[in-house]
Parts: sequence; structure tokens; C-alpha cells
Amino acid sequence: MHPLLKNSKTVILVFISWIPVTATLVYIQSVLGSYSLQEAAILSGPPLFILLFFLLSTWYICKGIPLDVKNIITVGLKQFAAAVIFVAVWLQLAMIYSEALTLIKESAIWRDRFTQAWPMLAVTGFMFYFLSCTANYLLLSLERAQEAEQEALKNKLLGSQAELNALRSTIHPHFLFNSLTALSALTINAPDKARQVSLKLAEFLRYSLQHGQKESVTLEQELEHLRNYLSIEKIRLGNRLKVEYQIDKQAVQHHILPFALLPLAENAVKYGIEPSLLGGKITITARSLNNSIQITIKNPLEKETEVSGGAGLGLSTLQKRIKVFYGDEARLQTQKTENMFLAQLYLPTEEKNRKLIGST
Repeated sequence: MHPLLKNSKTVILVFISWIPVTATLVYIQSVLGSYSLQEAAILSGPPLFILLFFLLSTWYICKGIPLDVKNIITVGLKQFAAAVIFVAVWLQLAMIYSEALTLIKESAIWRDRFTQAWPMLAVTGFMFYFLSCTANYLLLSLERAQEAEQEALKNKLLGSQAELNALRSTIHPHFLFNSLTALSALTINAPDKARQVSLKLAEFLRYSLQHGQKESVTLEQELEHLRNYLSIEKIRLGNRLKVEYQIDKQAVQHHILPFALLPLAENAVKYGIEPSLLGGKITITARSLNNSIQITIKNPLEKETEVSGGAGLGLSTLQKRIKVFYGDEARLQTQKTENMFLAQLYLPTEEKNRKLIGST
């Protein structure tokens, strides 16, 4: 559909805008033709409004004759031929209208007036035809640019979803292997703990199934998923793993991307706790700022431990995901010292990023 005909307000605006154009052309015709303004309005007013309808049809002509710089001569010849037909048909209708006036008014003056006016009408038709085509080609270029941008965004979103699936596939096998190994040992030595691990593991996997296809979850849901993960790891690692939560109650109702916290926690366990004989404490904080949420995960770090490999993939994938969904409003910052690793995630609240709301 023509972009100017997509809603009634635009159609009304087009007709209102055409009125001063018609008035100007009628005035010029009355001056050049040396006849009254009323006669010029009667003779040329209706044909000029018919011209407006004709000009709207040039949108489809331009779509049928796409602008090609390599074949600009061919495009020009086709458009010139289309313009000749366009103006000829319009002048034929204008002539029929003048003949109708001659019959109604019972005066041959209208036929004479049309004979006198048709060269100017022809020039007007050609001029507005090519102006309309120029505007149409600009609109078509903008439309193609928007379509390309939307396609690029769609590909980014698909890529982000693929990266999320890849991230989940890399976390789950490693995590499941460790959990099932621990569960196997606990079924013999500590059946009660084995039951706890089974329930926590079921909750962990249920979350993946229920929320894996969603665009957003509440921070409270994501933290509960994190607690399940860390409680299973705590049973496996024992006293080597300690977890401290510092959660702002105002922050937990905000929406964030699913699986945004798991890579940070997995990174903390894999590179902060597992390599250390004594283990350590993971500190998780979440608080509301002005228009964003700050989520921080801090873990101890052995001096010789290098944060790379799988953790680098997880964090870089997370960084790409938040870039796609939040743009420049979100960021992931990491800080490493000799004995500490800190990951800080800043995500905009719903007031700053409305597109995630309603998708849960």
C-alpha cells in the first residue's frame, strides 16, 4: 500500500496540502490565459484534483521501475514513456470534462478555454509526475533501508537466541555431570542429601524449560534459579562454598533477560571456588539505581588462576546478548585483582526499556 494511504489522517493531510497547490495553479492559469479566476477554477479545479489521484499511482509505477544507477538511461526512458501515457490519459479526462461543461453550460467557450489551457496543463502534468517520482524513489530508498535494518536486527536476535542455546548447552552438560556424579555418591552415603540434590536439580531444569523461550523474567525468578544452582554446588563442594546474598527488595520485581546471572555464577564457581583447596565466599548483590539495576557477583581468586576458556565464552556471550536487547543502556564490567574477581552487570529498568514487558 502507498505509505500516504495507510491511515485516514495522512489522506486528509494530503488533500488539505493539495488545496493551496491547486489554488496557485488556477491563479497562474487565469493570468496566463487572460480569463477570470472563476472560469479558471471551474475549468482546471476538478482536473487538478484528478491529477492528485493519478500522482498517488506513481508509487506503484516507481516500484515497477526500480531505480538502478547502472541502468539509469533505461530507467529514464521507461519513466519518460510512462509520463507520456500518464499525461495523455489525464489530458483526455480533462478534455472530456471540458466537453461536459460545454454541454451543460451550452457554451463553446469551455472547449475554447481547454484548447487554450491544455499546453500549460501538459507542462503541469509532466512537472508533477517527475516530482512525484523523485519523492517516491526517496521513500522507497528509506523503506529498503528500514527493511534492511529490521532484517539485520532479526538476524541479531536469532544469533542471540542461538548463542543462548549454545551457552545453555555448555553449562548444563558440565553442571549435570558434576551433579549426577555427586548424586551417585550421596545415594550411598547420604540419602537425605541425595533427595535434596534431586529436588534442586529438578527445579533447575524446570526453570530452563519454562523460561528458556521467554524474552524476560523477573530478577526474583532469576535469583531463585541462581539459588538452586548454587545450593546444588554447595552440596557437592561442601564447606568450600559459601554464598552471601545482599538483595534490594525494590530490585527483585524488575524484568531482566533470562539466564543473565547463571554465567556469572558458573564463572565464580568454576574459576573462584573449585581451584581453591580452602574454597571461599561468593557475594551476590542486587540493588536499584535511578533507572537501572546493578547486579554484582564477587568471588575469591587464586593467584595462579587464569579466567579464560569457557568462562570467557560465557561472559562474552552474555555481553553480546545484553548488547542486542538493551543496546548501550546495559553493560557488563569485570575487575580482576590478585585474589578477587568482580563482575558487575548494569541493566535498565522497564521504564528505560519497555520492549521486554509483557513477554513473560
